[in-house]
Amino acid sequence: MDELLTFAYVLDIAPIYLLTPFDDSDASLPIAVTGNVAVSDNDELARWLRGEQPLPGSDSRQFFTASLQQMPTLDSAQLVDELKRAVLQDRAKELTSQLNASAATIAAEADAKVQSLIADIGAALATGGSVEDVLAVLRSESAKLKQAHQTA
Repeated sequence: MDELLTFAYVLDIAPIYLLTPFDDSDASLPIAVTGNVAVSDNDELARWLRGEQPLPGSDSRQFFTASLQQMPTLDSAQLVDELKRAVLQDRAKELTSQLNASAATIAAEADAKVQSLIADIGAALATGGSVEDVLAVLRSESAKLKQAHQTA
C-alpha cells in the first residue's frame, strides 16, 4: 500500500488510477478479481474500489453494511439509500423467482389440460362422435375450469 501511495503521489494522480485501466479499450480488460470473478467495465470496477457499489454476484447487503461502518457520516445517508435499494432488489429477485416458478407450474398444468382435452376430443371423434359429442366434451371441461377457479 505504501508503494502504491508513493507512486500515486509521484505521478500526481489518484491511487485509484493505478488500480484500474484508464479506459474500456485497455487490453487488460477484463480484470480478474478472483479466480471466478472478473470485471470488464472500468466504471463498475472504480465504483467498487471507491466503496460505492458491490461487484455483481457479491452480497450487496454485506457490502453496504460494511461501507456504512467505514464511510464518514456525510456519505452514510447515501449508503443507507443504497442499502435499502439493495434489499429491495434482493426481494424483487426473490419475488420474480417465485412468480416465474408459479408461472411455469401454471403453464405445465394448462398444457396437461389442453393435451387431455385434445385426447378426449380425439377419442370422441375416433368412435364416430358427432359435433354435439365434441361440444359436450368442451362444455364439460369448461365447467371443470369454472369450478376450479371458484374454489381457488
